[in-house]
Amino acid sequence: MKPYHSLVLLIYVTIILFALSYFAPEGVLSLNGYDLKVFRSKDLFPENTHTPAKDISAIVAIGEVDTAAVLVESDSAVAASLDSTKHQAADSTLTKELELDPNLRIQYPDSNPAVLYNFFAALDSIPTKHQLIRALHIGDSQIEGDRITSFLRHRFQKQFGGCGVGLVPIFEMTDARQTIEPRADAHWIKYAAYGAAGRRPIHNYFSPMASYFRFYPLRTVTRSDTAAGDSTPTFTTRSVPSVKAQGQWTTADVKYTISSRYYPLNGKVEQIKLFYRNEANPFELVVKADKDTLASEHFEPQTGLSVYQHNVDKTPRTFKFTFKGSYSPDVYGACFDCKEGIAFDNIPLRGSSGLEFSKTNAAFLKQQLNALNTRFLILQFGVNVVPNEVKSYQFYEDAFYKQLQILRAASPSMTILVIGLSDMSKRVNGEYVSYGNITKIRDAQRNAAFKAGCAFWDLYEAMGGENSMPSWVNAHPSLAAKDYTHFSPRGAQIVAEMLYKSLILEYNEYHHRKKRGLIQ
Repeated sequence: MKPYHSLVLLIYVTIILFALSYFAPEGVLSLNGYDLKVFRSKDLFPENTHTPAKDISAIVAIGEVDTAAVLVESDSAVAASLDSTKHQAADSTLTKELELDPNLRIQYPDSNPAVLYNFFAALDSIPTKHQLIRALHIGDSQIEGDRITSFLRHRFQKQFGGCGVGLVPIFEMTDARQTIEPRADAHWIKYAAYGAAGRRPIHNYFSPMASYFRFYPLRTVTRSDTAAGDSTPTFTTRSVPSVKAQGQWTTADVKYTISSRYYPLNGKVEQIKLFYRNEANPFELVVKADKDTLASEHFEPQTGLSVYQHNVDKTPRTFKFTFKGSYSPDVYGACFDCKEGIAFDNIPLRGSSGLEFSKTNAAFLKQQLNALNTRFLILQFGVNVVPNEVKSYQFYEDAFYKQLQILRAASPSMTILVIGLSDMSKRVNGEYVSYGNITKIRDAQRNAAFKAGCAFWDLYEAMGGENSMPSWVNAHPSLAAKDYTHFSPRGAQIVAEMLYKSLILEYNEYHHRKKRGLIQ
């Protein structure tokens, strides 16, 4: 056969297949356990099925952030905001849209708003009891970098008192956090109850951050960097912690650099706390504020959770903790707080679906929540569940409900708010649309929350519902990242503002009911 005959035959066969594919069935075919996406020629020339952009202007207006109100403007503005004992009246400047739109309202089991009353009562007790209460915001990578939490912290501390960034680990796997930078030296190893990062845990005495840290002596590792075909060998050496070498005297550092760039109250600290567990061997600790030594301590072994506390007269830019010992204690992290008010902690668990609390020793979890005086817990998970699309999410509802039961048992008086997952998009036929399982997962989270007696906030509906994420991504300036999953810093502020207003609306109504004698 001549070459041009082969070409004509190839074109002829292609035309026939192309024509047949026009009538191919839509969707996915299952064959021997495999799902096959059928190509259809009409997909190359789609009909007018373009999903219209979601109008989120009203949502953005409700959550709009006055940047000038939260950024540091002048010394006088900073001084005015640094009164950690400040406790203002309930915010009455809520928009009518928030009061009317059910998508922005917090939801309750059996429509009973008393679920939040313990937290509201704790807020009201701050001026009389002169205590520091704590809120934990635990979630997946959607809250990483202290984005949503930092604005909630700013809002609550400005109204109810408090300062500082709260609980921070020894180090983090990313450098995304803008409010404080933890930087540990090479001696440290992280043991986590979640994800692939870190070493396999030695025990289950985890912190609420689902991790603990230990320091070890270093050993030198040499790696060949010789390129293929290069006759001159090159090597790189680096120091890594050696678990087998424990028993040798070791000095390990962790340094925290505080930023007051975004919110002035981040830059004030009245009290530092170090949380650790040391049941075997003594160790020494030196604490420095900038270049000044605040304390030099020796700690003997003791049972259970230990808390080292030191008051700070003047907030430095950096705190440095130097540990010395032959065997490391379990170190959980440090708190940077005021002596009274509210602390709001950002605890991102990258890769988690919120199912790790059952891996923690129950009695130890209870001890930690009590030591932290935790009165409010926000759980925000779901983005890691979405990519695994299945027909039913009853398994996730049951597993998540179990976690909520564990947390309720650990601290019965602690208020728990579950935030449903946000919208996420995938590319289908050239455009970004919501994953088909978003509402199933959202419903599973809400069902679990209600069964456990917890409040629920529907972030998916609050941000606009189905196919709303592309509007957040394409906004000017952008409110979400190009992965069509995570909010940008500006988008995170809008989410935080919507949540704050939703909570303060309930707080206002709580006070209205008290005035009418409906709450004892």
